Amino acid sequence: MNALDLAHKLRAAFGAVLAEPAEFRGEVTLKLTDPEAIGRICGFAKLELGFDFLLDITSIDNYGEDPRWTIVYHLYGLAHQAHLRIKTDVSEEKSELPTVSHVWRTANWHEREIYDLMGIRFRGHPDLRRIIMWEGYPYHPLRKDFPVTGKPSELPGVAFSKAAPIEGGPFVTVPGGKDAMAREPRVRTPEDYSAMAMTNIVVKDTVARVAEAAPSNEPEDLHGEKMVLNMEPSHPSTHGVLRIVLELDGEVITKAQPDIGYLHRGDEKIAENMTYTQFIPYTDRLDYLAPLANNVAYALAVEKLLGIQEQLPPRCQYIRVICCELARLSSHLLGVGCYAMDCGAMTVFLLTYTEREKIYNLCESLTGARFTTNYTRIGGLSRDIPPGWVDQCRKFLQEVVVNIAETETLLTRNRIWVDRTKDVGVIPRDVAIDYALTGPNLRGSGVNYDVRKARPYLVYKDLTFDVPLGEVGDCYDRYLVRMEEMRQSVRIVEQCLDQLPGGPDNRSKEPINVANGKTVLPPKHKVLTSMEELIHQFMLVTEGVNAPPGEVYFGAENPKGELGFYINSRGGGTPYRLKIRAPSFVNLSILPHLLPGHLMSDTVAILGSFDFVMGECDR
Repeated sequence: MNALDLAHKLRAAFGAVLAEPAEFRGEVTLKLTDPEAIGRICGFAKLELGFDFLLDITSIDNYGEDPRWTIVYHLYGLAHQAHLRIKTDVSEEKSELPTVSHVWRTANWHEREIYDLMGIRFRGHPDLRRIIMWEGYPYHPLRKDFPVTGKPSELPGVAFSKAAPIEGGPFVTVPGGKDAMAREPRVRTPEDYSAMAMTNIVVKDTVARVAEAAPSNEPEDLHGEKMVLNMEPSHPSTHGVLRIVLELDGEVITKAQPDIGYLHRGDEKIAENMTYTQFIPYTDRLDYLAPLANNVAYALAVEKLLGIQEQLPPRCQYIRVICCELARLSSHLLGVGCYAMDCGAMTVFLLTYTEREKIYNLCESLTGARFTTNYTRIGGLSRDIPPGWVDQCRKFLQEVVVNIAETETLLTRNRIWVDRTKDVGVIPRDVAIDYALTGPNLRGSGVNYDVRKARPYLVYKDLTFDVPLGEVGDCYDRYLVRMEEMRQSVRIVEQCLDQLPGGPDNRSKEPINVANGKTVLPPKHKVLTSMEELIHQFMLVTEGVNAPPGEVYFGAENPKGELGFYINSRGGGTPYRLKIRAPSFVNLSILPHLLPGHLMSDTVAILGSFDFVMGECDR
């Protein structure tokens, strides 16, 4: 049963509250006229129609219109592999919707993000508080009336009335002032915000809810006071600027509150003020450990909106697949190396990092850059493979399989490694689906979902590879899945090199861009002052990358999971709304559920097994 059939079945069950299904670029959308029915409709879609996977929730600001906002729910069924979009409007007067976090637990963080950045409340949400910005911040940055340059954080003292006193107070005394009224707000320092965040998260959100900790069978008099431990962004095992507030009963975690947003750069806001091509460099800075894969995923989303995905030349498609699989190898090599180092195996990190440097050499030869590549273009690539590059790539593939085998020899049956990872951080299959985990973290729990197989793109349908699955869903399984994925990536790249249209040196001059494309150089005086101008502006002559009105979602299988781009277009060369489904953001949402009951030392192993990156999580 396809998405359109399921949409009609859903509409038949609820009648007039759902409009007729609409199709665009092969995607089906249902418009809900009664926002209060969203919980019942989502519950029916999950239980009766098999939409067990909530990919994402997106908010759109229809500034100047009534109703003010549109909320978009992206539903997916693992069994029937159908994608359905449900939309409903929210008026500015009400600014509220019922929560669907009781239907899918992954909705918890999505709704918190919408509340934080758009200001819409979700009635019945178990923990509705800001997730990216700090408590007390008076603005909602994704609203259209919030400038892309930001606003000064001059806030009155009442906004932080629940926070602990800060040296200097929320105001500074005006010179010569003699009373409390003769004071003016001051711009706060980063230290102020850190203290406020600590107060809000620890005191308000952790200590005040100690009673929610799991009950114990031990007598009450054997329990001492619980301790709150701040595992902060400077901790090397948090793999970036992730902060976790842990509540401990001895060595056992009773509560965990992740605190994200330290690396938030407003990429989605920036995208609304740039052309589709100009945003490509910003995708490098999402999962900055796999920039080539980010470029490809974003370009495919825009090409789907433009309706030109079928026009991509075969050589371009094969090169893009090579880029994606090299990015997967690079990311997994670093992920496994850091994971092992977190648990004490320093030698493994040195082995894997050596191979990763070889990939960077290949990236530099192919794109001109080692880290932020800017290689993909809308409708093609910025340049073809240089002479000799295929031979260098084949040599690397021969060497990396030896490194993978050495890594397995050091870890797979190592007693210390097995004790640190086996039966630790177990995620059952149903829980992994409920939290919408993707990538190795989902497949480690035995769920056979890989976007390259479920919704093939580029030339993946013509390639032979296996999808490794775990059995238990613990840290050890997630390690094994990544190790086998690296072997499968080598297998895919070898097939692409063998089947590459035009051969290694492209003597037959196979195209790498759509037939009606051209390159426009940036203005010379802007090259050294604007990051987005460093890209050669690849444009479509016939459309000028002027997208038609409509909306699309495209998800790609990135190293961290499904990286998705939802684009809402009202025509023209700039997206009206671009939402990034960041797999690291979704995967980390399970930590409050997963960490309690484990020892403090297990936190390091669990975080390493998730292999997340905060640039992608925070965006």
